[in-house]
Amino acid sequence: MASMADTNCLDNSLNRLGENERHFQTTQAGIRGIASTWTLTVCAGVALLFKREPQVAWLLPPYALVTLIASMTNIGLGLLWILDQLVYQRLFNTNYIAGLRLETQFSFIPPVRAIQALSTGGTSIAVWVKYFYVIPMLAFATIAVFGAASYFGVSLDPWRFSGWAVAVGLSGSLLPMIWVIHRARGVDLFRFAGGLPKRYSTLVEKQVCIETIERHLIETNAGGAEPLIGQ
Repeated sequence: MASMADTNCLDNSLNRLGENERHFQTTQAGIRGIASTWTLTVCAGVALLFKREPQVAWLLPPYALVTLIASMTNIGLGLLWILDQLVYQRLFNTNYIAGLRLETQFSFIPPVRAIQALSTGGTSIAVWVKYFYVIPMLAFATIAVFGAASYFGVSLDPWRFSGWAVAVGLSGSLLPMIWVIHRARGVDLFRFAGGLPKRYSTLVEKQVCIETIERHLIETNAGGAEPLIGQ
């Protein structure tokens, strides 16, 4: 049996892991709030450009400005995705797997993470968060494409300064989106775990999670707790 000191150390480790996970999730929610505000603000700016007030003179043609704005928007969303997923989601995955390891080692710990990993069906939240960023980026990339096509369609000299600005803006709107789609695969919890040593990479497998849950049920029932329905 574990000593009192070991039990206290285990409790402290579990509490610290839980605090870290809550902190990372709160930080990620704040980053996504910034991304939402950023997206809505840019939509308002694009709408302002298309109003074409006769008394307002823009430095560049409206279509060129729209393409540049879409580019800066997607670059900004890409940077926010880096903070959200490549930084904080990876930190969350690290804490999650460490907690899952403790659940497999000590059957008296409630298998919260094992149940959650089992219920996802092999698809972590990172897959859905990807769409939170990619869908707006796709919309702005589409706007940039139409803006560039409209500009080059009416410009007699497409490769003057504003033409180069449109070309740069078009590239800047497409490349961040493609990069996010490519890198998002590595943030998924199950892919993340697959790159770890075998003792950790197998923790998220379905059979391991089932065994962890069953051991906890046996431990609980053996300790005198009232059996669950169906046990």
